[in-house]
Amino acid sequence: MRPDPWTCEKVNQFIIDYLEKEVDEQTRVQFEAHLQNCPNCAVFLDQYRSTVDVLSDIKEIDIPPALVDRTVDFLRNHYPRGEK
Repeated sequence: MRPDPWTCEKVNQFIIDYLEKEVDEQTRVQFEAHLQNCPNCAVFLDQYRSTVDVLSDIKEIDIPPALVDRTVDFLRNHYPRGEK
């Protein structure tokens, strides 16, 4: 077996393009070959895919302006600038 020319970092760079089917055939084959030999990347891809599916089901909600104002005021009062 030839060594895998792809690193986990390289696979990570192509995940979105791979899922959106925007990679050429050679890239797809190399990507999938790495996944077959790297259980960590295979699990990461499955988790990424699941996250995208869950997030796509979330509906946008309108946050009342008063809630935004109270939240910002709270943060400013409890975490003044310069405090870490």
